[in-house]
Amino acid sequence: MQDQKNETLTSDIRGPSHCCVSGTEHDRGVPEIDLLSPLSIGGLQLRNRIVMSPMCQYSAEEGMANGWHLVQLGSRAAGGVSLVMVEATAVTPDGRISPGDLGIWTDAHAEPLARIARFIRFQGAAAGIRLAHAGRKASHDLPWHGGAALKPGQGGSNVIAPSSIPFDDADPPPVALDEAGILCRRLKDVGVDLIDVSSGGMTPKARIPVGKGYQVPFARRIRAEAGLKTGAVGLVTEPSQANEIITGGDADLVFLAQELLREPYWALNAQTELGGEPLWPIQYGYAVKRRSK
Repeated sequence: MQDQKNETLTSDIRGPSHCCVSGTEHDRGVPEIDLLSPLSIGGLQLRNRIVMSPMCQYSAEEGMANGWHLVQLGSRAAGGVSLVMVEATAVTPDGRISPGDLGIWTDAHAEPLARIARFIRFQGAAAGIRLAHAGRKASHDLPWHGGAALKPGQGGSNVIAPSSIPFDDADPPPVALDEAGILCRRLKDVGVDLIDVSSGGMTPKARIPVGKGYQVPFARRIRAEAGLKTGAVGLVTEPSQANEIITGGDADLVFLAQELLREPYWALNAQTELGGEPLWPIQYGYAVKRRSK
């Protein structure tokens, strides 16, 4: 995640860090912490509790971010979320799910991603990235081409995983890592501030009972038992539902995925619904506010 301590953007562009209406009338009956409250994580200051989950777009060439990624990620920052997570970005070429995955295994990959991060910060949000190695899910075709395992002549690569168990029965077995090859004790040394709590997805045959907020209890349990901040995911669709997750102590942040694909301005709508002042980009806000008068 990018630290915003050294940002020098003006308040006219960034807007206030918290959009709830001030005053005793608003405060009466409102929980001390809600979806629109700011949050500090280490040295990072977030303007609210709404986060864009990392979502693979399978649209890179040789791992390079392009205009699609700038628009995809930047529009959600302009839409009011506090933290924009870049999709799974492979640390090695053979760690990609597909040839269309983003990468960060050379210095050349840095600047296209840095351009996106600069725009996200310019909109008052923070930028994060999901560093990834796909493990046994690596080396597959694009999902809209069927998603089958790729052979070397088709753009595939060696598949490396913690065990030799393939992702699917039709896939080749991966090369198993030994104990020295597994990237985990170092996490404790560098410090972990927050856990984005999700589950499933490691086998195509999994049958998970899905419903609204179905993964939220996992975030609540880890938050309570591990004493770490957590982010909740899993069919969070309505602002009121997201607000209850925060006010009820289930999690510290709410991560949204498909809802932000359907509505890039979900966070701005949530600000209105929950009684706040929408933080429209200045290029939009003057026109929107003038029309509402």
